[in-house]
Amino acid sequence: MTARPTKSTLLWLVPFLFLLHIIEEALFMRGTLDEVRTGMPKFLRILIPPVSYEQFLVSLCIITILVFCLAYCVYLDRQRGWGVLVMVGLQVVLFLNVFAHLIALRVVGSYTAGLVTSLAINLPFSLYLFWRLLREKWIPPLGFALLFPIALVVHVPIRFGVLYISGFISRSLFGV
Repeated sequence: MTARPTKSTLLWLVPFLFLLHIIEEALFMRGTLDEVRTGMPKFLRILIPPVSYEQFLVSLCIITILVFCLAYCVYLDRQRGWGVLVMVGLQVVLFLNVFAHLIALRVVGSYTAGLVTSLAINLPFSLYLFWRLLREKWIPPLGFALLFPIALVVHVPIRFGVLYISGFISRSLFGV
């Protein structure tokens, strides 16, 4: 019989698996940005903020630092509390991001940065984490269900806001 990972271990995996996804996006986003600008229908290009690759990297750094700071500050070793909601909420964002990558694959017609880690890591980990939290009642089912609309807001407007702020920071500090 093999031991299952503890709740704390699973919750600490969230920022580290997020980091793996961010690394894939950082390595391959330059090509994806070019592909999106040319391969997407014009009416969908409005959804992508006009940021440079360098600005995108700044946004990835900001978001990654925030995620690790959150994980550190919410005390993931506690049995109950905000830490569980915050990390599960982040994983819900990553779960929704899987579908964003699949839509991008369909629209662009080729690989987009982050697709591999979304499908190979985030999707199966999300399903396992969600199964465990529902089975072991880490949070009430209604609380879990409410994380999905919240994650949608985080995934779209807040993420694009971070991209715009990153553009400002990049231009102000680095001139890019």
